[in-house]
Amino acid sequence: MKNKTIFGLFALAMLVVSIGAVSAFGWGNNEQVKQALDSKDFGAWKQAMSEQLTEENFNRMAERHGKMAQKIADREQVRAALEAGDYEAWKAAVENMPRKQEVSEEDFDVMVQMY
Repeated sequence: MKNKTIFGLFALAMLVVSIGAVSAFGWGNNEQVKQALDSKDFGAWKQAMSEQLTEENFNRMAERHGKMAQKIADREQVRAALEAGDYEAWKAAVENMPRKQEVSEEDFDVMVQMY
C-alpha cells in the first residue's frame, strides 16, 4: 500500500511538472499535448512532447533560464544592500531593473529601517 501511495504521489508530481512545462515554455498551444493530458494518455503525451524537443525550443528555454537567473542575482544584490544599509550598492543593484525609482539617500535610510 505504501508503494502505491508513493507511486501515486510521484505520478501526480510528474503531471504537475509536465503541465507547468507546457505552460512555462509556451507549449500550451499544442492541441496534441492538451488532448493527451485530458485523456490521461501517457504515450500520446510523450510523443507530443518529444516532437517539441527542438533546438529552437531549447534555445528559448535557455534564454528564459538565463533571464530568471539574472533576476534572482539582482534581487539578491538589492537584499544584501538593504541589509548592509549601503545606498551606493543599492543604487548599483537597481540600475538595470525595469521599474526603478529615484530614491534619495535619506529615503533609502527609511527603506532600510522598514526592511
